[in-house]
Amino acid sequence: MTYTVTHLMLTAEDADTLRRLHASGEETAVLTRARGLDAGAAERLSTDQAWEPIDLCLRGYHRIGGGQSVFDRRDYDIKVLDADEVAVTAAALSEVSQEWLRDRFTQRLLAHNPGPVQPAPRAGFDDVWERFTMLAEFFERASRAQRYVLFFAASKYWRPPRLETGPDGRTRVVRPHYRPEDYAVDPNSTRSLPADGGSWPFEAELSERDGTLYSWTEVDRFIRGGRTWVRMTNSDTEYYIDVENADDRIGRIEAVDPLVAYWLARRTDKYPVVLED
Repeated sequence: MTYTVTHLMLTAEDADTLRRLHASGEETAVLTRARGLDAGAAERLSTDQAWEPIDLCLRGYHRIGGGQSVFDRRDYDIKVLDADEVAVTAAALSEVSQEWLRDRFTQRLLAHNPGPVQPAPRAGFDDVWERFTMLAEFFERASRAQRYVLFFAASKYWRPPRLETGPDGRTRVVRPHYRPEDYAVDPNSTRSLPADGGSWPFEAELSERDGTLYSWTEVDRFIRGGRTWVRMTNSDTEYYIDVENADDRIGRIEAVDPLVAYWLARRTDKYPVVLED
């Protein structure tokens, strides 16, 4: 799971405008203003796929995603760092060596996941170091200019659809726009699943209360490669796994592609759907 983060330099006036709009509860105006600043920024930096590894490596050393929140909805994370916070961040990042970051990267991102479903590939260390260097240089320039910085990102957290009453008085489903990270399998949810076939017959693993797949819900069965596969999901989530019946034991467990999972989730909607911006 990953998500894009953008940092852009702000004037004090821009920062005050965002804070004022937020204090007035004008969240839509905050988002519109942040998007406008992003589109017209002369100094901006997107860390792309390297943001999450950078954030994870720096935890316990410096809170790189800090600042004052100016947005209360879950679909975006928008924060303002004042000039003092920018200076502190610039100083902290300037002390990070390539060797230190590589060591943290190895410990925190390359460790084996014991579950049968592995996380999606992440950016390699060379890409992470390149983006980190650009981020450190960005904060150094912002600090020298005594600028504020805007942290602007789509939220990494899953945003479930919600039911509401439309203008016509009828119930409808409101769904946030598609993001792959919202429909990617959480590796933590599969850590308890067996990687060695399990100890019970396949159907018992699915249906018996003590079976390893009992907490999952079957949504489909299909044949692939001469084997029966069962597609399953967890309650309160919208990601899916495919489980192979290999000679009456649990075989391979594969994560369903997030885009496929999105359309599977859409098929479960019981009311007309409205897609958010």
